[in-house]
Amino acid sequence: MFNKEEYNKIINVPIAVIISSFIIIILTTGITDTNGLSALIGGYFGLLVGVLFVVLLNMPPVSLLDLFPFGVIMILISIIIYYLITYFDQISSGEVSDYYRSFSILSTIFLAIQLSLIFSSIFNSTKEATGKLLSNTTFAVLNLIGVLNFLIVATIGIVLKFYSTQG
Repeated sequence: MFNKEEYNKIINVPIAVIISSFIIIILTTGITDTNGLSALIGGYFGLLVGVLFVVLLNMPPVSLLDLFPFGVIMILISIIIYYLITYFDQISSGEVSDYYRSFSILSTIFLAIQLSLIFSSIFNSTKEATGKLLSNTTFAVLNLIGVLNFLIVATIGIVLKFYSTQG
């Protein structure tokens, strides 16, 4: 009893949350004051909530394997939020290496690519015919980009932990 028209109307709500969160993230990625960093954390929380809503909307009609790329994205966003909260004082005082900003921008680009691939697949798929949300090619590309993004996020953690510009 899947109605694609109703699904497309409902899916627009989390997509709006995700797009607005990305705008916040893009505008505040390079800012190192406390307000900008708080907005960046809020943007990532909004992104996490939006992705969680998309997962909940796709839960019954798809296989659990199709939800794996969503899980990777949610784990990456959670790690980024953890880093931002843990190193809040260090980042807000500007005591971070220039690599932090470079890898943060790169991670944001990879997240945007991952989410755009997922949403283009969601809107172009016919779940009734195949029972799959993602094609095999899209699934493989999403996993590859997810692994690369995980390496980028791990590098952000290393930079924040070991490459402080403090005295």
